[in-house]
Amino acid sequence: MVRWHLPLLLFAAFLPYSTGVQRSYAGNLMAGLLYGVNVAVILLCRSLIQRAALTGGALIPDANLDHYRREMTASWAVVAYWTATLAFVWWAPWSEIPWFFASAVASLARWVIDRRSPAVPAQLPR
Repeated sequence: MVRWHLPLLLFAAFLPYSTGVQRSYAGNLMAGLLYGVNVAVILLCRSLIQRAALTGGALIPDANLDHYRREMTASWAVVAYWTATLAFVWWAPWSEIPWFFASAVASLARWVIDRRSPAVPAQLPR
């Protein structure tokens, strides 16, 4: 789990720079790609940390594993969505518009996953 925190922190620290480049050179395709790849790496590292926590036994013993798996699946859906939208950077100057919908994609993914999963009662804290 620790090995994915270093790139997460590195790219999170790089985010203000890539945002500034995107703002200053809004019409430049490379500026959009720099910002998009930066956020994609952050999202990827977050999902990898979630997976490492689940497979490495780092969760608290009373954690609702089914709920955690569903949240992790929704997180991977956002990574896939964001990565797919990176292709638009080369074709359209409006490529940043789909990035605004990443949180809506996360909500939709959670809704779809919850509808497909059997109802499991939440574990109460002891």
